[in-house]
Amino acid sequence: MKIKEAMEKDVATVSPNASIFHATQLMARFKTALLVVADHHQPVGLLSAKEICTKVIAKDKTNLLPVKEVMLKKVLTKTPQEDSVGLIQIMKEEKVPLVVVVNKNNKIVGSITYDSLIHHLVEEVEFLDKSLHHKNISLKDYRTKSEQFMHEIEDTYEADVAWHWICKDCRHTFLVKEGTKKKNCPLCKSKKIKVKR
Repeated sequence: MKIKEAMEKDVATVSPNASIFHATQLMARFKTALLVVADHHQPVGLLSAKEICTKVIAKDKTNLLPVKEVMLKKVLTKTPQEDSVGLIQIMKEEKVPLVVVVNKNNKIVGSITYDSLIHHLVEEVEFLDKSLHHKNISLKDYRTKSEQFMHEIEDTYEADVAWHWICKDCRHTFLVKEGTKKKNCPLCKSKKIKVKR
């Protein structure tokens, strides 16, 4: 899954020079506990309600402090075209609650949180489950067959030329050596298969 498929396009941002008071007003307006700190549409930090509580309120500091004195300076960025595989693990390791999605000019185009990633993954699994249910295939059978096909794919890669087939019904992909006659999807038996070189 590409990041652009799971990212949120509306990103709540705040200037690094804005006051904490202004930032809390933005949080209330956008109903969020997390703001991306942006300077000329480029990410420079993150500001969370947790940071405000621990660095401002708990230390009895004024809420007129600039955001740049309180924000997290660690920002993880990705591009829309990058794959989201392993992103949750990276976020955990880096201890960042949000990934800022940027274009080639490092301008903010979206964001990804744990919630948005998990929500999209659940949608993908539900779609797959419905597709398989329609074909009377369980997720367990799908996993078993997929593992079998992975071994077949490894063998097929050893051939000089192979065709990449995609099932339009269940989205299953598989490789077949050149010269093999067209057949049904080996997983759901659908005849609706698309062939790519």
